[in-house]
Amino acid sequence: MALTLLDFAKLVTEPKRAGIVETLYTEEPIFQYLPFREVPGMSLTYNKESALPAVAFRGLNESYTATQGVIQPDVEHLKPFGGESDCDTLLVRAYGAGYRATYDAMFSKAMAVNFVKFALYGNSPASRAGVAYDDAKGFDGLMTRITSGQTVDAAGTGGSDGSSVFAIRFGDGFFQAIAGPGMITVKDFGEISSAPVYRSRIEMAAGIAIFNGRSVAMIKDLRAATQVLTYTYMDELRDLIDGKPSVYIMSKRSLRQLKASCLGIGASLDLTIDRLGDPIESYGGIPIITSDAVIDTETNS
Repeated sequence: MALTLLDFAKLVTEPKRAGIVETLYTEEPIFQYLPFREVPGMSLTYNKESALPAVAFRGLNESYTATQGVIQPDVEHLKPFGGESDCDTLLVRAYGAGYRATYDAMFSKAMAVNFVKFALYGNSPASRAGVAYDDAKGFDGLMTRITSGQTVDAAGTGGSDGSSVFAIRFGDGFFQAIAGPGMITVKDFGEISSAPVYRSRIEMAAGIAIFNGRSVAMIKDLRAATQVLTYTYMDELRDLIDGKPSVYIMSKRSLRQLKASCLGIGASLDLTIDRLGDPIESYGGIPIITSDAVIDTETNS
């Protein structure tokens, strides 16, 4: 069964681990919605829905024409992701053992933002998102995986002020993150002998899986002053998703552009309540997630 980190936190009993999980879903709201599917071993083999079979009417005494849907076998490998959080022993003696939680929280914030960065841009072409996301040890993100048929092209060209907006439908048979057993592991090494620090290792084996190609889509080549995000682009993006998206993910700049576009026709964005009970803006009833992981510095194609 797939669980969001918000739901998973209810099952965690170790205080240190629970605090780290809480930091992840409060720092990056996408973790309130993104389901993680636990995978035994280090890979997931699955079938990706590519095309549905044909359905038709028939006349009396006529036969149907047999058709089959198109299924593409695929495999995703879990990639170790995390690091070690150190806190100087002098700080612990000065402020108490609880001070280590401050450093663990900072590490968790960095982990949250970087997971979202790679889920969106991992191994993407340098011309689009920068060489910082080209890591052979990581996993491919949406920008690498989304096909041209699932893309709305805002047609911004030249410059390096581009941005993208992503639409995702979560759930079984659509889009899920994947993780190894236990989701997130936290090992406390205490004071280590090689340095005057207390050390914690925070780690997960993770990846993403797209079970249906029409569960993800993007708008590309938005710009700061021209080719801005409009409600027309958003409507085109929504229509590329089977059913409807679970969330939209965009930068704060793109959200400002969308607000201005709506105000231009005397409309405004809706407000809804996120899973923590806080108000969040939405478009057509679909939550809008803004994230510092979304960049406004893509090279426009």
